Amino acid sequence: MNYIVFVVIGVLLIIGGIWWWVDSNPAYANQPIIVGQGLGQVQLKATTYAEVQRIVGKKFIEINGGVGEISSQNSVQKFTDLGLEYKQIGLTFGFRSFASDGIAKESLKLRSIGIGCVKRGSGCVFSGKTNKGIGLGSTLKEVREAYGDSYNPYISWRIIKPEGISLSAFEVPDRKGYGSQDADKIDGIIIFDPADLEEFR
Repeated sequence: MNYIVFVVIGVLLIIGGIWWWVDSNPAYANQPIIVGQGLGQVQLKATTYAEVQRIVGKKFIEINGGVGEISSQNSVQKFTDLGLEYKQIGLTFGFRSFASDGIAKESLKLRSIGIGCVKRGSGCVFSGKTNKGIGLGSTLKEVREAYGDSYNPYISWRIIKPEGISLSAFEVPDRKGYGSQDADKIDGIIIFDPADLEEFR
């Protein structure tokens, strides 16, 4: 009897694993990072809220990022930030809905892609890199060699490039002293349209 229970549980775990694998499209865990443009088929300012779900999968958490407003000389535009978070592979797709546009949620166009490190062994589940070989786990030294020395020298640092990428990391745990060091590793990336540079600063 115990043997049968063990087999049934094993089969259910296998089915569940296959369902998870299919439903969250693990191919998106290794897409190349196209700076300022997107990941694979998912393209900034082109792919919609509904299309991200079709391409990347249905196993996501819907995020309501809150409301805000943009003021200009003549008007105030109110907006709501929305997101689709794929926790298993460390991806978050960001959208913005302006109240005045009246666009259905499903038709909103992608504005940003966040990439975070979900631990797998000594690395991260997401393994994609930019065309300069930079990805999660790259060191500050490697980033400097690839993109130059422009960064914010905080205890946690950020490099934001006008091409449409923001890189961030936290200090290594055993460091002595303050400020960024060559061994610090990237644990977060945001891809955005260069036209939105000021917003992602």
